[in-house]
Amino acid sequence: MKRPTKKKPAPTEPTREELLEQVERMRTMLRQTYREMTQLYADLDPILKRAPAMMSRHPNAFAAAVVAVAESEWIADIRDDDSGAVRIDEYIRGEHGLGWGSADVRNLNERRAYQPQSFSWCGAFAAYCYGLGAEMTARARKYTLPSCSRLWRDWGGTDRLMGGSMPEKMLPAIWPQAGDIVTVQNAGSVAREQGSHIVLCVDVDTKGGTFATIEGNAWGYFPDGTRGEGVVRNDRPVTSIAKIYRPVATDFDQ
Repeated sequence: MKRPTKKKPAPTEPTREELLEQVERMRTMLRQTYREMTQLYADLDPILKRAPAMMSRHPNAFAAAVVAVAESEWIADIRDDDSGAVRIDEYIRGEHGLGWGSADVRNLNERRAYQPQSFSWCGAFAAYCYGLGAEMTARARKYTLPSCSRLWRDWGGTDRLMGGSMPEKMLPAIWPQAGDIVTVQNAGSVAREQGSHIVLCVDVDTKGGTFATIEGNAWGYFPDGTRGEGVVRNDRPVTSIAKIYRPVATDFDQ
Protein backbone atom coordinates (compact mmCIF):
# COMPACT_ATOMS: atom_id res chain seq x y z
CA MET A 1 0.00 0.00 0.00
CA LYS A 2 1.38 3.38 -1.03
CA ARG A 3 2.07 5.66 1.90
CA PRO A 4 0.51 9.11 1.63
CA THR A 5 3.04 11.89 1.11
CA LYS A 6 3.12 14.74 3.55
CA LYS A 7 2.29 18.11 2.17
CA LYS A 8 4.93 20.76 2.60
CA PRO A 9 3.69 23.74 4.58
CA ALA A 10 2.95 26.72 2.39
CA PRO A 11 5.60 29.45 2.65
CA THR A 12 4.49 32.32 4.80
CA GLU A 13 4.43 35.80 3.33
CA PRO A 14 6.72 38.31 5.08
CA THR A 15 4.93 40.91 7.15
CA ARG A 16 4.97 44.60 6.28
CA GLU A 17 7.32 45.25 9.22
CA GLU A 18 9.75 42.57 8.03
CA LEU A 19 9.76 43.98 4.51
CA LEU A 20 10.40 47.50 5.83
CA GLU A 21 13.33 46.20 7.92
CA GLN A 22 14.81 44.57 4.81
CA VAL A 23 14.40 47.79 2.84
CA GLU A 24 16.11 49.80 5.58
CA ARG A 25 19.03 47.34 5.75
CA MET A 26 19.48 47.57 1.98
CA ARG A 27 19.30 51.36 2.08
CA THR A 28 22.00 51.43 4.76
CA MET A 29 24.25 49.17 2.69
CA LEU A 30 23.69 51.31 -0.41
CA ARG A 31 24.51 54.51 1.49
CA GLN A 32 27.73 53.03 2.85
CA THR A 33 28.74 51.69 -0.56
CA TYR A 34 28.02 55.03 -2.23
CA ARG A 35 30.03 56.94 0.39
CA GLU A 36 32.98 54.61 -0.11
CA MET A 37 32.68 54.97 -3.90
CA THR A 38 32.67 58.77 -3.80
CA GLN A 39 35.62 58.75 -1.41
CA LEU A 40 37.55 56.70 -3.97
CA TYR A 41 36.88 59.47 -6.52
CA ALA A 42 38.68 61.85 -4.15
CA ASP A 43 41.67 59.55 -3.80
CA LEU A 44 43.10 60.53 -7.24
CA ASP A 45 46.68 59.86 -6.10
CA PRO A 46 47.91 56.29 -5.48
CA ILE A 47 48.02 55.04 -1.91
CA LEU A 48 51.60 54.90 -0.65
CA LYS A 49 52.61 52.32 1.91
CA ARG A 50 54.22 53.78 4.99
CA ALA A 51 56.74 52.39 7.42
CA PRO A 52 55.46 51.89 10.98
CA ALA A 53 55.55 55.17 12.91
CA MET A 54 56.86 55.76 16.40
CA MET A 55 53.87 55.86 18.73
CA SER A 56 53.99 59.10 20.68
CA ARG A 57 51.41 60.28 23.18
CA HIS A 58 51.53 64.04 22.66
CA PRO A 59 48.31 65.86 23.61
CA ASN A 60 46.11 67.60 21.09
CA ALA A 61 46.51 71.25 22.09
CA PHE A 62 43.61 72.34 19.89
CA ALA A 63 41.14 69.63 20.91
CA ALA A 64 38.77 71.84 22.93
CA ALA A 65 38.39 74.41 20.15
CA VAL A 66 37.88 71.73 17.48
CA VAL A 67 35.28 69.84 19.54
CA ALA A 68 33.46 73.13 20.28
CA VAL A 69 33.07 73.79 16.55
CA ALA A 70 31.88 70.22 15.94
CA GLU A 71 29.29 70.51 18.73
CA SER A 72 28.00 73.83 17.41
CA GLU A 73 27.58 72.31 13.93
CA TRP A 74 25.73 69.34 15.43
CA ILE A 75 23.42 71.65 17.39
CA ALA A 76 22.69 73.51 14.13
CA ASP A 77 20.97 70.31 12.91
CA ILE A 78 22.71 69.92 9.54
CA ARG A 79 20.97 67.25 7.48
CA ASP A 80 22.16 65.73 4.23
CA ASP A 81 19.27 66.99 2.15
CA ASP A 82 18.31 70.25 0.47
CA SER A 83 17.96 71.96 3.87
CA GLY A 84 21.62 71.37 4.72
CA ALA A 85 23.22 71.55 1.27
CA VAL A 86 24.46 75.15 1.59
CA ARG A 87 26.19 74.41 4.90
CA ILE A 88 27.72 71.19 3.63
CA ASP A 89 28.97 73.09 0.58
CA GLU A 90 30.80 75.38 3.03
CA TYR A 91 32.60 72.36 4.50
CA ILE A 92 33.79 71.36 1.03
CA ARG A 93 34.38 74.64 -0.82
CA GLY A 94 34.62 77.24 1.95
CA GLU A 95 37.82 78.87 3.20
CA HIS A 96 37.71 76.99 6.53
CA GLY A 97 36.92 73.61 4.96
CA LEU A 98 38.68 71.73 2.17
CA GLY A 99 38.78 74.78 -0.08
CA TRP A 100 38.01 72.71 -3.19
CA GLY A 101 36.52 74.41 -6.24
CA SER A 102 33.89 71.76 -6.84
CA ALA A 103 31.63 69.77 -4.55
CA ASP A 104 30.96 67.19 -7.25
CA VAL A 105 33.70 64.54 -7.30
CA ARG A 106 32.74 63.51 -10.83
CA ASN A 107 33.23 67.05 -12.12
CA LEU A 108 36.20 68.43 -10.20
CA ASN A 109 37.23 70.75 -13.05
CA GLU A 110 34.00 72.74 -12.82
CA ARG A 111 32.82 74.97 -9.99
CA ARG A 112 29.80 73.11 -8.70
CA ALA A 113 27.93 73.55 -5.44
CA TYR A 114 27.06 70.58 -3.26
CA GLN A 115 23.99 68.53 -4.04
CA PRO A 116 22.95 65.63 -1.78
CA GLN A 117 25.04 62.53 -2.57
CA SER A 118 27.50 64.40 -4.85
CA PHE A 119 30.48 64.25 -2.45
CA SER A 120 31.67 62.03 0.39
CA TRP A 121 32.17 64.86 2.90
CA CYS A 122 33.16 63.17 6.17
CA GLY A 123 36.73 64.48 5.79
CA ALA A 124 35.45 67.90 4.75
CA PHE A 125 33.55 68.17 8.03
CA ALA A 126 36.69 67.34 10.04
CA ALA A 127 38.63 69.86 7.95
CA TYR A 128 36.05 72.57 8.70
CA CYS A 129 36.20 71.92 12.45
CA TYR A 130 40.00 72.13 12.40
CA GLY A 131 40.08 75.07 10.00
CA LEU A 132 37.65 77.23 11.96
CA GLY A 133 38.54 76.04 15.44
CA ALA A 134 42.32 75.73 15.19
CA GLU A 135 43.47 77.39 11.94
CA MET A 136 44.84 74.20 10.43
CA THR A 137 46.87 74.97 7.30
CA ALA A 138 44.98 75.16 4.02
CA ARG A 139 47.37 72.59 2.54
CA ALA A 140 46.61 69.96 5.17
CA ARG A 141 42.88 70.53 4.85
CA LYS A 142 42.85 70.52 1.04
CA TYR A 143 45.22 67.68 0.30
CA THR A 144 45.23 65.39 3.36
CA LEU A 145 41.82 65.44 5.03
CA PRO A 146 39.50 64.71 2.07
CA SER A 147 39.72 60.91 2.43
CA CYS A 148 41.00 57.99 4.50
CA SER A 149 43.51 57.09 1.81
CA ARG A 150 45.00 60.60 1.75
CA LEU A 151 45.31 60.62 5.54
CA TRP A 152 47.15 57.31 5.45
CA ARG A 153 49.32 58.45 2.54
CA ASP A 154 50.38 61.75 4.15
CA TRP A 155 50.25 61.04 7.90
CA GLY A 156 50.69 57.28 8.10
CA GLY A 157 54.46 57.45 8.42
CA THR A 158 54.60 60.36 10.85
CA ASP A 159 54.18 60.89 14.57
CA ARG A 160 50.61 62.03 13.91
CA LEU A 161 49.66 58.36 13.73
CA MET A 162 48.73 57.37 17.27
CA GLY A 163 47.70 53.81 16.57
CA GLY A 164 44.97 51.71 15.13
CA SER A 165 43.48 48.25 14.93
CA MET A 166 41.70 46.01 12.54
CA PRO A 167 38.23 44.75 13.52
CA GLU A 168 39.49 41.36 14.76
CA LYS A 169 41.58 43.02 17.48
CA MET A 170 40.03 43.90 20.81
CA LEU A 171 41.54 47.34 21.37
CA PRO A 172 43.52 49.97 19.48
CA ALA A 173 47.20 50.33 20.29
CA ILE A 174 46.49 53.70 21.89
CA TRP A 175 43.08 55.02 22.91
CA PRO A 176 41.80 58.03 20.97
CA GLN A 177 41.44 61.40 22.68
CA ALA A 178 38.93 64.18 22.19
CA GLY A 179 39.80 66.05 19.00
CA ASP A 180 41.54 63.11 17.32
CA ILE A 181 40.76 62.38 13.69
CA VAL A 182 39.81 58.72 13.54
CA THR A 183 39.18 56.51 10.54
CA VAL A 184 36.79 53.61 11.08
CA GLN A 185 35.56 50.55 9.26
CA ASN A 186 31.96 50.56 8.08
CA ALA A 187 29.94 47.61 9.36
CA GLY A 188 29.19 45.17 6.58
CA SER A 189 31.95 46.49 4.30
CA VAL A 190 35.29 44.96 3.39
CA ALA A 191 37.90 46.16 5.91
CA ARG A 192 40.42 48.58 4.40
CA GLU A 193 43.77 49.21 6.10
CA GLN A 194 43.27 52.98 5.97
CA GLY A 195 39.59 52.79 7.02
CA SER A 196 36.39 53.70 5.18
CA HIS A 197 35.01 56.74 7.05
CA ILE A 198 36.42 59.76 8.93
CA VAL A 199 35.07 60.84 12.34
CA LEU A 200 36.04 63.25 15.12
CA CYS A 201 36.44 61.75 18.58
CA VAL A 202 34.76 63.88 21.27
CA ASP A 203 34.86 61.52 24.27
CA VAL A 204 36.02 58.03 25.27
CA ASP A 205 34.51 55.33 27.49
CA THR A 206 37.43 53.02 28.25
CA LYS A 207 35.31 50.76 30.47
CA GLY A 208 32.62 50.33 27.86
CA GLY A 209 35.08 50.03 25.01
CA THR A 210 33.48 52.81 22.99
CA PHE A 211 34.26 56.34 21.89
CA ALA A 212 31.79 59.15 21.19
CA THR A 213 31.95 60.93 17.85
CA ILE A 214 30.56 63.86 15.95
CA GLU A 215 30.81 63.13 12.26
CA GLY A 216 29.60 64.28 8.88
CA ASN A 217 28.16 62.35 5.96
CA ALA A 218 27.02 59.63 8.35
CA TRP A 219 23.92 57.98 9.82
CA GLY A 220 23.37 58.77 13.49
CA TYR A 221 21.58 60.97 16.03
CA PHE A 222 20.41 64.55 15.50
CA PRO A 223 19.89 67.00 18.40
CA ASP A 224 16.18 66.13 18.64
CA GLY A 225 16.99 62.44 19.20
CA THR A 226 15.88 61.26 15.78
CA ARG A 227 18.20 59.33 13.49
CA GLY A 228 19.17 60.38 10.01
CA GLU A 229 22.06 61.32 7.76
CA GLY A 230 24.08 64.50 8.11
CA VAL A 231 26.15 65.94 10.99
CA VAL A 232 25.41 63.39 13.70
CA ARG A 233 26.56 61.91 17.01
CA ASN A 234 27.43 58.25 17.44
CA ASP A 235 28.96 55.90 19.99
CA ARG A 236 31.30 53.57 18.13
CA PRO A 237 33.12 50.48 19.42
CA VAL A 238 36.89 50.83 19.52
CA THR A 239 37.05 47.62 17.50
CA SER A 240 35.77 49.65 14.52
CA ILE A 241 38.90 51.85 14.55
CA ALA A 242 41.28 51.65 11.59
CA LYS A 243 43.65 54.54 12.38
CA ILE A 244 43.95 57.36 14.94
CA TYR A 245 45.56 60.65 13.87
CA ARG A 246 46.54 63.57 16.11
CA PRO A 247 47.78 66.69 14.25
CA VAL A 248 51.08 68.28 15.30
CA ALA A 249 52.15 71.93 15.67
CA THR A 250 53.36 72.26 12.06
CA ASP A 251 49.83 71.50 10.81
CA PHE A 252 48.60 74.88 12.09
CA ASP A 253 49.11 78.49 11.03
CA GLN A 254 49.36 79.73 14.61
